[in-house]
Amino acid sequence: MHYLNYTRASLRLWKKRWTGVVIAVAGLAVAFGVSMLTLLYIYDGYRSDSWLPGVDKLYRVSTAPQPGNVFSKNSLSSHNLQPQFANRFNEIEASARLLRLPVVVDIDDRTIQQDWMFADAALPELFDFPMIAGSLSSAFTGPDIVVLSEASAARYGGITAVGQQISCVISDII
Repeated sequence: MHYLNYTRASLRLWKKRWTGVVIAVAGLAVAFGVSMLTLLYIYDGYRSDSWLPGVDKLYRVSTAPQPGNVFSKNSLSSHNLQPQFANRFNEIEASARLLRLPVVVDIDDRTIQQDWMFADAALPELFDFPMIAGSLSSAFTGPDIVVLSEASAARYGGITAVGQQISCVISDII
């Protein structure tokens, strides 16, 4: 009985002050949307690295050079940074650099432009990627060895044999 009276009183008040009700509902909708986006952002950040073994011990080092008055933050670091960190912080067990560069690949009279990741030889100490053919430790024995994902191998015409050669040119040097 009381709930029916409260409902009627609320509806009468909403009719008189409909702009306030619209503003309140819109504010709640915006707050709910922001909350959901925040939760999705946090979940995505947690989920994106969770498949890596030892994720609790992995860190990304970013440098922030300041040429002139321009501030830019990136993850590029010099090769001298690794031994300096290892000497200063005894907790560092291993470190490796990754660098993404655009590459032009020539295969069977086709030219394919794609971003490649260049890595230090210490990468197998940090990550244990599953390999379809070959081994991860032998993949980093020289500067002229390429590890392809299944998608890249299919893009290059189904290269599946270990030991085949491809021709590539780094199209942009930093």
